[in-house]
Amino acid sequence: MNTIGLAYWSSTGNTETMAEAFKDAVEAKGGNIYFSSAENMDKEAFMSADVWVFGSPACGTEEINDTDIEPLIDDLGDKLKGRKVFMFGSFGWGDGEYMETWTADMEAKGAIIAADPVTCLETPDDEALGKIKAAVEVLLG
Repeated sequence: MNTIGLAYWSSTGNTETMAEAFKDAVEAKGGNIYFSSAENMDKEAFMSADVWVFGSPACGTEEINDTDIEPLIDDLGDKLKGRKVFMFGSFGWGDGEYMETWTADMEAKGAIIAADPVTCLETPDDEALGKIKAAVEVLLG
């Protein structure tokens, strides 16, 4: 069973709700997860996981958070090559285009998108939370 490292940033609490649902699903399956907000993250603990999971809402004009998540990803740099990753987050306007851009950026860095990214419009609904649980199944292996 893969170990999971999850780092997230949330402004309104919607992405945090998704992160908590992800953690709960991993724990319900008996999985091992390192779980933290990006600003309080223990980088060594996160990096020791088999799969890296990132949560960020859309910020600005359909971009990931640029104060914690983007710098973390930039700092990981070459370590993303060949690494299994998964991303999720919420958005409050537009159509969640930021996730398509983020996915392309992660693939360009050499990361392997291990499960389809999950987005939701504002508060996570049952569909989004179901997709999070489905991703956990895939990611735990």
